[in-house]
Amino acid sequence: EDEVIPLSAIYEWAEQHDVPVSVFIKTGHFFHGKLVQLQNYLTQVVNV
Repeated sequence: EDEVIPLSAIYEWAEQHDVPVSVFIKTGHFFHGKLVQLQNYLTQVVNV
């Protein structure tokens, strides 16, 4: 439900750059109200 970039464009870009896409259901472009969920996800997938 990104109001700035269509999901199809994201999938197309990701395919061209061989990167995975994770979709957060019912989340807008700026992750309003979902920042903790985003932080938790990134903590799991990014090795710091």
